[in-house]
Amino acid sequence: MRIVVTALVVVAASSAMAETKPAKGPADRPGKVDTIRVELILPRFQGDRTEFKAHPGLKEALEGAPPVLKAEDALFSFSFTNAKKENVVGFTTRIMFDPAKGDVGDVAKAVAAVKVPEAVKTQPAAILVVFPVSRERITDELSDRVWKAMKEVKGIDLEESRKLIQVSAYGIVLLGEGGAKYADIAAAFKAGGVPLQVR
Repeated sequence: MRIVVTALVVVAASSAMAETKPAKGPADRPGKVDTIRVELILPRFQGDRTEFKAHPGLKEALEGAPPVLKAEDALFSFSFTNAKKENVVGFTTRIMFDPAKGDVGDVAKAVAAVKVPEAVKTQPAAILVVFPVSRERITDELSDRVWKAMKEVKGIDLEESRKLIQVSAYGIVLLGEGGAKYADIAAAFKAGGVPLQVR
């Protein structure tokens, strides 16, 4: 049987989210997970340009990454607010990847290799956006538990991730040199008492 796991992201106010039921994630399942679907914000690329054709080389880079099976155009944009009250935005895409061949860190590395203007290279290569199972507003107490559990997760910028503010979602800044694994991130959230939504 083919198992498909999706990291539910970037649909903060949709009715589909309201119908989402808690489910076990890849870190909870002892069997092999064939594919994982996640959505990412790519801040080096303009969020108001919602098709890959507006971003030369991006789709080719994503689908050329070893684990990626499919990359989709964004149907919407999503943003966080940082500590300076600035919006953190970017092109939003959903990808499907095979964790046996690589992971979200490999995707971030592929994005970081795409040619972009020097001025935007200070932006993160990719931000993984995830929602907790609980629909309660994210509090400082919840966040403190999560960030403490995330300290040992490789391939992420923990300090920059902590600066991303949203009332219903967490943004995980993935390092452009790679190394991040979705299962490690999901397991850390669970260890912090904040299991993630999947479907």
